[in-house]
Amino acid sequence: MNKNYQIESNKLIIENGTIIEFEYDIIETLQIDDVIIVLIKSPYKIIFNRTIFAVSMDGVILWRVPDRSSYPGNSSDCPYVGMEINKEGQLVLFNWCDLVLTVDPKTGKVLEEHETR
Repeated sequence: MNKNYQIESNKLIIENGTIIEFEYDIIETLQIDDVIIVLIKSPYKIIFNRTIFAVSMDGVILWRVPDRSSYPGNSSDCPYVGMEINKEGQLVLFNWCDLVLTVDPKTGKVLEEHETR
């Protein structure tokens, strides 16, 4: 699939000309159908765990990764550091404290969560 967007530091520039500016730099993106998944960097010395967004191709923010502060290991202090698409086409998110969330890429609904340790 061709990328229909560009990244410039903290800006996502969609081919229709829409620019979405995030609070921090974008470090990774994935495109799943007509949804762009954006991972932003959590700056040094700033605890910031809601670092993943889903954006439609018309520039609407569809969802942001939910706060999982109630999860064992207090994942509220752990930013997300990676993501991938599994063989079922679901989005898999990894945080710094070994939490893995599987989410629906279009709605952000958490389908599964577990620790990797």
